Amino acid sequence: MLLQQNSSDLRIFRDTFGIEPEDFRDGLLSNLKVMEKTFVQQTCSRIKSKINKVLPNELAKKIAIDSNNQSFETSYWLSAVTHNIKINITA
Repeated sequence: MLLQQNSSDLRIFRDTFGIEPEDFRDGLLSNLKVMEKTFVQQTCSRIKSKINKVLPNELAKKIAIDSNNQSFETSYWLSAVTHNIKINITA
């Protein structure tokens, strides 16, 4: 999983998911907790804000995070997938 490969912040595992990185690596997921709705919404908002600051509006719309709320479940995805856009990120 990309989270495990790219995250050195233990708070992400402990606070957000309720497990240790080693538990995740070893497949011990019995204590895994669901991400809080506010965490997901705030994260999406921060990503959207950063994208809108650095990209032209038309391109930002094409790679935006979209969502669909049905009853008690919300799904999120990148618009880039529906526009067949490939995104390479370098640090």
